[in-house]
Amino acid sequence: YMNRLMIAKTAFFLLILQLFFSSVYAQQTSLSLEIQNGHSGGAYSSVAVSPDGKFALTGSADWTALLWDLESGKQIRRFSGHQNTLTSAVFSKDGKYVLTASSDRTARLWEVSTGKVVKIFGGGIYSTEFITAGISPDGKNVAAAGADAKLYIFDVQT
Repeated sequence: YMNRLMIAKTAFFLLILQLFFSSVYAQQTSLSLEIQNGHSGGAYSSVAVSPDGKFALTGSADWTALLWDLESGKQIRRFSGHQNTLTSAVFSKDGKYVLTASSDRTARLWEVSTGKVVKIFGGGIYSTEFITAGISPDGKNVAAAGADAKLYIFDVQT
């Protein structure tokens, strides 16, 4: 009788573990599947998580960056305006801005709350594609690495 009781308890414990891990796996899988449906063609070129950990930002060959709510998996905002593949997308340190770089020879600073472009860097006289870009911790400068092996530094205020 004791052996049967022990086997029954073990089987019950294993069933509970299986249900728990199946539930966790299903939640993780459904979230990642939902997020992957946002861009319209083209591969993802970058991914960043906001400083507060609440949002994700994806850049793509479809010329856009998308802002995602990590808790719900829902797309919140689309940043569009580039004329070629996004090569980089990052958050500012305070999470209020997003910086994107593109093969269209521009880097763009966007306001997260509105999705509006604050400033465009490059273009015009710049004949190189920007491969990646970043924002200084104080938000005063943007640095962009060009395909021409040069680093371009821009003042956000001017």
